[in-house]
Amino acid sequence: MKTLIKKSTLAMVTIVVLSSYIFASATYLIISQTTEANTIPYATNSFDYRYEKASVINYSLEEENYIDDIPFDTREISAEYKYLKAMKENFEFNEEPYIDDIPFKTVETVQSLNNQEDYTNN
Repeated sequence: MKTLIKKSTLAMVTIVVLSSYIFASATYLIISQTTEANTIPYATNSFDYRYEKASVINYSLEEENYIDDIPFDTREISAEYKYLKAMKENFEFNEEPYIDDIPFKTVETVQSLNNQEDYTNN
C-alpha cells in the first residue's frame, strides 16, 4: 500500500513539473513572437534634444517679494496655548518629610565667629 502511494505521488509530481515546464516554454514563445507595439506616439529623440538644450541655458529667476502669509507669531500662540494648558492642570504635591540640610545651628556659628572677630580686632 505504501509503495502504491509513493509511486502515485511521484507520478503526480512528475506530471506537474513537466506541465509547468511546457506551459512556461509556450508562454515564452508567445511573448517572444509578438511584434513590438509602438506604445509611445511621439519621437523620444526630439525630447532628448530639447532636454539637452534646456539644460545648457542658464536661467535666472527673480527673487520674490516677502509674503507674510501667516500674519501672526506662531511661537507666541504656541507659548500661550501651553501656558493655558498648564494653568488648567492641577498639580498636587505630596508634603515632603523634614530634611535637616544644615546639620549645625547657624545662630551659634555666627555668634562664635563674631566673638572671634572681636578678639582679633583688639
